[in-house]
Amino acid sequence: MDAIVEKRYKFLRSHLVYFNISREDHTIFEWKPNGSNRSYTLELNYIRKNVIKDVFFHIERNNEKFVYIKEDNLIFTLCSANKIQYQTLEAFIEQIIVNFKETYDIEVIFSFDVSSNYFISFDKKIEELLINFYTLGIVKKVDIFCKVCGKLLPLIIKTKIIEESNNFPVPIVFRHDGHAIICFIDRNFVLRGVKPVVVSG
Repeated sequence: MDAIVEKRYKFLRSHLVYFNISREDHTIFEWKPNGSNRSYTLELNYIRKNVIKDVFFHIERNNEKFVYIKEDNLIFTLCSANKIQYQTLEAFIEQIIVNFKETYDIEVIFSFDVSSNYFISFDKKIEELLINFYTLGIVKKVDIFCKVCGKLLPLIIKTKIIEESNNFPVPIVFRHDGHAIICFIDRNFVLRGVKPVVVSG
């Protein structure tokens, strides 16, 4: 592992705090860093009631970010400290879904009342993904200068957003420090423009 990848791995490893795979009424797998005993029952109950298939949702609570999506009637939830950008969390979940489907037969899970003990070994897949995440090429960093706060900032983008686009440059909304900017990224992941954006909601 080279120095840059190792630094990014340590950053990601130290800021991810929880991962969960659920059916609509119960958890089938969860991962926490070693030594963590925190419960996320309240957050999971909310998420299970407020999820739509194949759409990523974002929640911010108590200096933490939750990203979740429903796919194949399973709900995948990832929680991190605020310093991790949403695109990184989404990309991480997407890769977990790939790994999960490669490891387990989804139809079997729903055909039988499979115990959560059946998925214990998936811990290793999470750890492997943490180590290899920044070598997979599923996210890229583009440096952005924000005229609002006067800072040079790293914008993390899922590579598939650019690679699958038919129109360029691609507009990406970047929320940070209480405001937002639109960043226009070309097919080569080069910044072509930045402008402030009014946010409502």
